[in-house]
Amino acid sequence: MFLFGVAGAGVGTFAWFSYNQTASAEFSGTVIGVGNSVEIGIRSDERLLEYEEHYENDFDIQQMWMEEFEVSDTDTDYIYWVRSNYLKDVLAKYAELTSHATDQLTAITAGSYSEAAQASWEGFRKTPTTDDHIDTGEADTDDYFYLPLAFRVTDNSKDDQGETVYLDNQNIYLTAFSTTDNQAGANSPDLGKALRCKVDYPLAADTGFIFDPNNDQAVNLKVGGPLNLNHDAYLDYDEASNKEVAYGYFDGDFVYGEAVTADPTIEYKDCNTFVANHKKGILPVDTTNAKTCQTRNNSLINPIMDDDDGGQHLVTTGGDSKIALVDLTVFLEGWDENVIDQALSHSFEVSIEFSVK
Repeated sequence: MFLFGVAGAGVGTFAWFSYNQTASAEFSGTVIGVGNSVEIGIRSDERLLEYEEHYENDFDIQQMWMEEFEVSDTDTDYIYWVRSNYLKDVLAKYAELTSHATDQLTAITAGSYSEAAQASWEGFRKTPTTDDHIDTGEADTDDYFYLPLAFRVTDNSKDDQGETVYLDNQNIYLTAFSTTDNQAGANSPDLGKALRCKVDYPLAADTGFIFDPNNDQAVNLKVGGPLNLNHDAYLDYDEASNKEVAYGYFDGDFVYGEAVTADPTIEYKDCNTFVANHKKGILPVDTTNAKTCQTRNNSLINPIMDDDDGGQHLVTTGGDSKIALVDLTVFLEGWDENVIDQALSHSFEVSIEFSVK
């Protein structure tokens, strides 16, 4: 069994949709431990010479080594296998050299996403601002935490040539993925609930999915609608058109309801980016045709058991190499209603656990 743990603290502002500056949550550490019968590696589609040079004097062949892996007849990846006691530092250095998050997460969005249409998915996106209502471009790689993992399992035996024997059909299970916001409370958002994990399989394109580790229900999260980015008591509106501002992603033209006739009922102190009053006399945005992000529930996370008994494995070792590949991307989904200014300075912890059978 091997464990992965993260701790973090919120910094900056979490009103991601109104500011261009980084809204982030810090990781204070990363730990993965590996049992004697399991090897774990970090995969790269190009050789990281600076990475190798950095560790040249710190590791010997028994602690970290690189092997080429043929993805196809024309593509070769590089897997850096690492012993457990060094993997914390190796992951941090890998993330640094590949420009992925090392100690910060920035709230972004998966945008419009469905498993059936993955081939047309545009990738992680920056989120709307008061100047750019619809889309502000591709998210930066250092906005999210990326783990391109490789697994293989050995019974510690050797073949006739003295080479290690690796096992086929070994299932890798995700047995825990827990998040804890240390400042969450009755009147305070739970930042941990905004964390999502995207799972991708490098050897099987367009077969991945996004899951919510905190939710036992599958969700189609709306990624379009009105927002209160001006930090007042009202959802943003355009005085010239007399309409609310439609942020995010919609199918077809924006649709509006009848002009609001009711007086405001939500006090300013209770307002946030998602919760505010509709301005009297303004046409409200109708979110019926807002696009959605499809998210699986957390049923992938369960105690290790045979698949026939209700288990669900993450990936299985196989092929000539007996290697299993899976990419995990951990990110803060900005359209989650916990990602608001009130989450400022929150610290959170993430714990991920894998098992092999």
